[in-house]
Amino acid sequence: MPDLCFDQPAYVNSIPENERETRIKIDSDLCSVDDEFYFIRSVLLIPILDSSEHLGFGVWVSQKRENFETYIDNYDSSEIGPFFGWLSNEFMYS
Repeated sequence: MPDLCFDQPAYVNSIPENERETRIKIDSDLCSVDDEFYFIRSVLLIPILDSSEHLGFGVWVSQKRENFETYIDNYDSSEIGPFFGWLSNEFMYS
């Protein structure tokens, strides 16, 4: 089953489009806004009932600057964290 992902934190939508290029630094896993707000993309795994499969959501989580920098400095290590952060995407359903 393919994973689903958000391409940016929801906060980015509050930045006027004509200002985004100068205020936002973003790649597939990291985002900073105004060098003040920091986000890391992670995978939220949702188990599928009666299956060994899961559904993965690539979601953005807010981070304080120190945790963001620690993550960057130790990107390939599993020895860091866990870090507290707020889910920074909106799930909409109808």
